[in-house]
Amino acid sequence: MRLAPYEDKGLGVLYRYDEMPCTDGLHVNLHEYGIEKRTAKGVWIDYYGDQRFVLLSARKRFAAPTVKEAQESFRARKKRQVQILKGQLKRAESALWIIDNGKGGDIELID
Repeated sequence: MRLAPYEDKGLGVLYRYDEMPCTDGLHVNLHEYGIEKRTAKGVWIDYYGDQRFVLLSARKRFAAPTVKEAQESFRARKKRQVQILKGQLKRAESALWIIDNGKGGDIELID
């Protein structure tokens, strides 16, 4: 889903994909952020009424100059999220196995 485009002030636009859970499933949205000001190192964008700085030389940027780069950034963020959640799931399953098989040792209550 592409959200309403930002009014371009002649300085350009940056793009960012994100996802939003909805009652009918999951929506992936493309956001356009208008550039408010350019600097030697990056740009200031309009972020829903506030300004946010985007360092253009950074490997991980909040928003990207092209839709293709925004897609690549989204894919990288989601792949990393999957890695983190798989690790958390593995630790939770291990903790359950330990407690279910009596391998937990002493149990300490923490208030």
